[in-house]
Parts: sequence; C-alpha cells; structure tokens
Amino acid sequence: MIIGYPNSFAYINMEDFFSNFLKEINENIEIVISNETTKDIFEKGIQVSIDELCLPAKIFLGHVEHLIEQGIDILLLPRLTSMNTKKYSCPKVIGMVDLVKNLFKNTKILSPELNLYDSYNNKQRFLFDLANDIKKYNINIKKIINKYSNLPFKNIQKNSLCKNSILLIAHEYILFDEYLINDIKNVIIDNNYFPVNVHEVYIPQFYNYNLLKPFFWHTADEIINKYLYILENNKLEGIIYFMSFGCGIDSILEDIIKRISNKNKIPYLCITLDEHTGYGGYITRVEAFLDMIEWRKKINENSVPTHGESIYNC
Repeated sequence: MIIGYPNSFAYINMEDFFSNFLKEINENIEIVISNETTKDIFEKGIQVSIDELCLPAKIFLGHVEHLIEQGIDILLLPRLTSMNTKKYSCPKVIGMVDLVKNLFKNTKILSPELNLYDSYNNKQRFLFDLANDIKKYNINIKKIINKYSNLPFKNIQKNSLCKNSILLIAHEYILFDEYLINDIKNVIIDNNYFPVNVHEVYIPQFYNYNLLKPFFWHTADEIINKYLYILENNKLEGIIYFMSFGCGIDSILEDIIKRISNKNKIPYLCITLDEHTGYGGYITRVEAFLDMIEWRKKINENSVPTHGESIYNC
C-alpha cells in the first residue's frame, strides 16, 4: 500500500510524525512525501484552484496533484479542526479535505478528524481512527498509540537570535517553503543581516501573551506569542511580515504586529504574497528596507512611519 502525504500548507513539518506512526502500525506501508515546492507544483496548484483561496492553499493543491500523478493508492489528509485546546484552525484548513475530495474524486483519501479543542487527550482517539482506516495493523497497536499520543506532531529545530537579526514572521507553511522566500533570505544574508524564522526561536512553554482578547485560531496565537516574547528579550534590527493575500487571519494579525512594532520603533516591512506578483519586486523592496535600516543607523534616527496616526496635536 502506497500512501501519499502532501508536505505543504497546514500539514508541513508533520511528515515525520505520520510517516513513523504509519510504518510502526503496518510495516508493509510505503509513504511517499511530496517534494519541496517547484515551479511545476506551483503552476499545477494555480490551475486547479478557485480564485478565493490563499496562495499557500493553491500551492497545496499542486502538491496533492503531484502525489496523485506518482501513482499513490491513498492520500493521507487528516481534517485538522483543532490543533490546540480552546483554539480552532483556519476555516480553509478545516475545509481543505472537502475541497480535495471534490477536485480529485477518483482518489481514496484517509481523513480522520483531529479535534483537540476540548482536550489534548483527543489525540489518542484521532490515532485510533487513523489506525482503523488502515485496517491491517500491528497487534501492539495500543502501545504504539500511547507512545505517539505523547509525542509532538512537529520537531522544529530551534535557533538563537544574534547581532543584526531580521525577524521573519508568517505562517509556518510560508516560512518553511523555500520556493516562496528563499531568494528573499539570500538577499538579507548578502546584506550582512541574519534572517530569523519566528517559528525557529525557542520560547519557554510557560510564556503567554497578554492581549485584551485571545485569538480564535491556534496559528495566530502561536505567532503573536513568539513575537512578543522575542520583542521582550532580544534586540531586532527589523521585522518582515509575509502576508498571504486573501488570508483572514493575516488581515488581523498583521495589523496588530505592525502597530506593536511601530510603538517599539522597530523598522517594519509587510510583503503580500500572491501568484501575480513578480519576485523581482519583492527583492527590490527588501533591499530598500535594508538600505533604510543602514541609513537610520548612520544618522541615529529612531522615528517610525505615522501611518494611521494623527501627526498634529489638535
């Protein structure tokens, strides 16, 4: 049995967890994980998508089509309703299973629901459902599920911030997709700055932000939590936010992070990603942003744009 796993969108960085789990419950299973995003995968996703989807979701559909073309028997696509207690996933993430089923009607899909909203213990129920869908599994299934119930879905390597750090903020599926931002990271390095992925910075588990109202979505919750911890404990030269066009979460989160960054007088740049913009334009904007940071250092400038605020004392 060949099972395909699309390593993109909300499923990115969880490929090792699912691959190892499935191989333990049935050693005859072969797991095929989609490759890194390429121009071919990118264009396939754009062609099969509806306009209203965000760019990462369109790319994800390209990964799915790429896997199906490789002759997989089954596509593993859990419904990620909630990845953390008292938080939900983005509606596009929750509904992605239905969209894929509608687009690729001849493909068999494993889609047990992961819903940790009420309790993290529901992870065990999810793993049982996934094992039952496989049917022929190891007789030690209970022991295996207990083991994986206590393992994290993701093991992301952590890095430290250093001098001349530029903090990169976005959803995981943007910052870990080299096709989308690799050129921009190279520009930052070529200008003697150090790009730091917000998801790769270690923060203590007990740290929790103090906004007046918590987010509904766990991805926004994770990003704002890490951002505020980094802000309190590190010196940043600048912040670049990669906003996905059409993303409802970004429309709120980006504005909050921009306002906090301005209040702390940190140079800030927002880049909106969609399938129509040329990457040459992104590179030019990042180069200009880094030039501005250098200029501020030379003249000891610390002002920030007054966008959205009154510049007069009325």
